Amino acid sequence: MELLLPETHSLKDKRSVLSRIKNGLKKQFNVSVAELRYLDHISRSLLGIVTINNAIKIVDQILGQVEQFVERQAGVQVLNRKVEII
Repeated sequence: MELLLPETHSLKDKRSVLSRIKNGLKKQFNVSVAELRYLDHISRSLLGIVTINNAIKIVDQILGQVEQFVERQAGVQVLNRKVEII
């Protein structure tokens, strides 16, 4: 999930916003989250979000809820989303 963080003005601001998002996702959906790209860019991030289940329907449902959660976060815009099911 590629994010735009237009209200962050420093890497410290960015880390704070991403930390809030990552902790919320882990707590609410039990997913793994990592920042994959744009580590030194102040207002942009690419998050990898992973869940495992033997039912594709459940995986799709969880990832849909994850996307809605991120979209509801203040100061965050979802630029792009890509789902890969293996």
